[in-house]
Amino acid sequence: MDCNDKFSIARSPYTPPEILAKLAADEDYLVRVGVAENPDTRSETLAKLASDIHDKVRVGVAHNPNTPPEILALLLTDESLSVRANVAHNPNTPPEILALLLTDESLSVRASVAHNPNTPPEILAKLASDVHDKVRASVARNPNTPLEILALLLTDESLSVRASVAHNPNTPPEILAKLVKDKDLSVRANVARNSNTSPEILAKLVKDKD
Repeated sequence: MDCNDKFSIARSPYTPPEILAKLAADEDYLVRVGVAENPDTRSETLAKLASDIHDKVRVGVAHNPNTPPEILALLLTDESLSVRANVAHNPNTPPEILALLLTDESLSVRASVAHNPNTPPEILAKLASDVHDKVRASVARNPNTPLEILALLLTDESLSVRASVAHNPNTPPEILAKLVKDKDLSVRANVARNSNTSPEILAKLVKDKD
């Protein structure tokens, strides 16, 4: 059986966990990646793969939506940026681990924390003042971001941040009403698309010359 066949088996939703456990020891790292990414891989197998020498295998573990929090915690300080970013993005990552990634040196990691629906309001508040607009934009897009933080971000110097506030499904009409006057067309366009935009605001946008 060649590598491609084993890789297909490793990724298949029909492969039994015991077979996946055997493939986790395969000499080809791509086969191990397939096992690491498979949602049916048992936690004990994922725990072994979490210390794999190849970072793409560890990325697979960090990305797997069924990886338990205790294994994600093992990858918290991984030397690979991609591993840490996937831990920050994983829906299974609990708030206490996300809090530890708050000050990560990597922009991508902090942006992933800001995007994660498990990130608590107090962490989102800190990320809302991050030096990089990509992080602030992720905060602005997060549907769990408190209204008071969205209100602070509506005057952000970055177009992408203001556009993200306008796009957020939880942005209330009173904030959208302020964004209708934004100088940038893409921000106003997002206001028009937002389901919370009132008929009065839409009427103003219809008169928009742009």
